[in-house]
Amino acid sequence: MDNGEQLEKRKAFWWRGGLGLILLTLAALVMVPGLAQRRVNVLRAEIEAAQPARTLVLQLQFNLVREMASLSELLLNGDVAYRERYRRARQTEARIFAELRPKVHALGPGLVTALEEASRRTDLWHSHVADTLIQSGAFAIGAVSDEVRHPELFEAALDATAAVDSAIVQAVGRNQRQIQRVEFTGMAITVGLGFLALLAALAAAFLHRRVSLFAEESDRQRREAERALAETARATE
Repeated sequence: MDNGEQLEKRKAFWWRGGLGLILLTLAALVMVPGLAQRRVNVLRAEIEAAQPARTLVLQLQFNLVREMASLSELLLNGDVAYRERYRRARQTEARIFAELRPKVHALGPGLVTALEEASRRTDLWHSHVADTLIQSGAFAIGAVSDEVRHPELFEAALDATAAVDSAIVQAVGRNQRQIQRVEFTGMAITVGLGFLALLAALAAAFLHRRVSLFAEESDRQRREAERALAETARATE
């Protein structure tokens, strides 16, 4: 294999390598922003789902207060209409929990735990007031007794629902910080890849120039050798 063929192969090798690096860099420039945006979209969807969840938590807290108010009125005057209000509020509470669960699942396991604790606390309160006294009517009318209302269990249920709301706020904050990190990282990677692509293009151009100069020098030396050989041949003749 002569020098010309070696130069051509070397030139082709460097060109293919430089072009491959440029293509890989360009592909990464296209893919990285897309992947970052996909992650940001997921996090933003979770943030958007958080506001309806917080609204449901507020409704749940209001409903618990309405249940306690109905219970207190029932104890004061024995009006069965308040018993029916209490029962309807219990049905509303069950509906709110059913709507909350899928939304909370989308926000992370920590919120699922907080919601289940709130459900357990409210069920505990109801088990002491509804299942034992309200349904049977076994209470003294005219006295709002804490033994019937169990305010400590009621407050624990309210605190548990407040903990759910706090967990939602914390999850939103985490998602917002993650969005900032993902956007910053995507920007940094994009800038880095762009710089790398520029370096690859410059390196390919430099290598091409070097190979071309080397080929020109080799060709000049070959011509000089051919002239010297011809002069030697003439001198010999």
